[in-house]
Amino acid sequence: MKDHPTSEPKEQHAILISCIDARLLDETVVFMNSQKLNNKYYHLTLAGCSLDQIKHEHYIKDQVELIIDILGSKGHNLDFVYILEHRDCAAYAKVFPKIKPNTLKETQVHKKYAGELEKKVKKWTKAKKQTPIIKSFIMKDARKQHLADAL
Repeated sequence: MKDHPTSEPKEQHAILISCIDARLLDETVVFMNSQKLNNKYYHLTLAGCSLDQIKHEHYIKDQVELIIDILGSKGHNLDFVYILEHRDCAAYAKVFPKIKPNTLKETQVHKKYAGELEKKVKKWTKAKKQTPIIKSFIMKDARKQHLADAL
């Protein structure tokens, strides 16, 4: 019988785009660890997460491209981009003062901007010859086991 060498699992790399809100740091790390990306992601924080693309699209694009270049210089590809929104966001409240936190309308607005950012990230990564899986989530109550829902 011939022995077949076992290959090491491919190392995964990701970009996490999330809000600057410090209340979420611990839960964010737990969430990324649950995705099997312990210390394998670059973290880009923005006020309001995907909402920040309104004012800083060029900055976000530059950061995504820089991370791809850094990974490439180490012989790695970009496997995932996670966009991690959260409820009761002060940036969203400032832009949309009539939308109450923890409502369906709040989730819909997050989904809209996360979807727009997903499309932009897909375009930027494709231009750099990368095809990561792009996923958007919204953080739930940190006390619950299930930390985030897909948007």
